[in-house]
Amino acid sequence: MRKYRKLRKISLASACTVLPAMPLHVHDRQAAELPPNAVVSVVEVDDPYDPQTRITAVASLRDDPLGRLHVRAQIDSAQYLAGRMWQFHHERSQLLGSTELRDPVDGGGHAGDPYLRIRPHCKVLLACAVELGRDGNVLVHEVLGERQWLWQVALARGMNATEGSKDLAYLGRRLRECLDCLAVHFRLA
Repeated sequence: MRKYRKLRKISLASACTVLPAMPLHVHDRQAAELPPNAVVSVVEVDDPYDPQTRITAVASLRDDPLGRLHVRAQIDSAQYLAGRMWQFHHERSQLLGSTELRDPVDGGGHAGDPYLRIRPHCKVLLACAVELGRDGNVLVHEVLGERQWLWQVALARGMNATEGSKDLAYLGRRLRECLDCLAVHFRLA
């Protein structure tokens, strides 16, 4: 037979004085230091622990030409959001990485047609391509879809890619025109 200890009764008032006060923010998720070659931006996002609040986070801009253009105030918010919407539809229109391509096992049911999933996104991209024209669509695909920098696009086209060149300035103006066109198409401007 087990022996049980007698628990002494504690009043609610004395229990509250014994417990330490809990801090408002339990999780401190801020980075203490960044690598020396980091290219980052401070953004405001939804808190994963509390959906009603927003927190500041650090976003990497190393492989994000659109984000870097926005942070440097070379494009406005409507152009930035239009570019993000184009990237959203472009990513969803790809078959690579699709979970629907795997065969169902152990009675998982029918896998479904992956082409039905990507069809609406392809329609949006086709409408954007008509709005942008051939050259604009290629430029947007290279910068937003393949995430190339403007100097890489200029080099691939045989243009002068040095900083301050007329060719690079032309590509920047042309990209901003394409983002304006996308902003009008997505009804953001």
